[in-house]
Amino acid sequence: MDVRVTYDYVKACLADPTVTKVVLIGHSQGGIIISMVLDELFADLPRSTVSKLVFITIIYIIQIEVNS
Repeated sequence: MDVRVTYDYVKACLADPTVTKVVLIGHSQGGIIISMVLDELFADLPRSTVSKLVFITIIYIIQIEVNS
């Protein structure tokens, strides 16, 4: 999904009065896309609407051992 499609979908979910929570989970490029969407949502929507959002990002830390 690109940023515009994701933004439109999440905004529609947030506008639905029957929806009480919207959970977004992002990893790698998905996390970047969601962060861009969040920037737009925070600029365009009232705080009470955006407060339905829960954002989870997943990162992995890899330790590489080099044998000398």
